Amino acid sequence: MSGASSRRIATARVAVWLTVTVALLSVVTGVANIGTREFTGPLATSVPDSIQQTAGFTGTLTGFLMVAAAAGMLGRLRAAWYATLALLPVTAVQGLLQASVLSLSLVVLSLLALPSVLLARQHFDRGLDLTTTQLAAAALLTVQAYGTAGTYALRDEYEGVSTLLDAL
Repeated sequence: MSGASSRRIATARVAVWLTVTVALLSVVTGVANIGTREFTGPLATSVPDSIQQTAGFTGTLTGFLMVAAAAGMLGRLRAAWYATLALLPVTAVQGLLQASVLSLSLVVLSLLALPSVLLARQHFDRGLDLTTTQLAAAALLTVQAYGTAGTYALRDEYEGVSTLLDAL
């Protein structure tokens, strides 16, 4: 294996593991902030509580999407690389909006991962070929996630919806 080839593989591994770390941190940070009533981060007074809680919930969903993108990156899928590029800035913004001490590490790590993912572009060269059944399953999961997110975000408008499980 040539030196250039091994550097390319190492760069791709770093990009994948940074993506996995951002994904898990996004899920953990989001879950930690969903039910929080008191926010203590440096931006806590600047961001309304409702925005912080919504960012926590959507941050959790974004984290799960990042996990899927990281899994795709392990398979060298170009679509996963694009998804990661789109989601990293989203996780950074959600981290800012969550305005907690824990979420600041998410912001920093998301911004640090972006150049690494960009540099590893050549490694992710495989196309995505989904069957009709896989597309239908993805559509079903998307609709379920959207409905759950919407119900939870608007839980004050619905009787009997107070937790994430109620929204599901």
